[in-house]
Amino acid sequence: MNQVIDANYESLDMIELKERVTEIINDLDVQKMNSLINSYENLMSDHKSSSDLYEVILAAKQGKIDTLMVEIDRIIMGHETDQNNHKSEDILDDLAELVLKDHGQVWMIPKDKMPSLTGVAAIYRYE
Repeated sequence: MNQVIDANYESLDMIELKERVTEIINDLDVQKMNSLINSYENLMSDHKSSSDLYEVILAAKQGKIDTLMVEIDRIIMGHETDQNNHKSEDILDDLAELVLKDHGQVWMIPKDKMPSLTGVAAIYRYE
């Protein structure tokens, strides 16, 4: 990690310390998000990533998704991912739950950074 708090922690009050730590964490999150988006785009040609909702749902049901990116505040109504006749109304929420159950990562991405128009982008563990 290249970023540090360049002050003696005793010289900072809790509010200042929290602000500095939050800034560093936010910067790291942006770097990781940009790296994931680049990976997603680079893996498209090898069929190791997808933004097709139905392909992503199938991949999630197969435990194939390593990283799922979901657009913040996006809702897609339906019941496609439900395996137990659960009456969920948001496919993206169900999709995120499936990925997390299989120990995948789920990232919430702002609309202006989302690498797809479908509200979802997945990076697969394998083809």
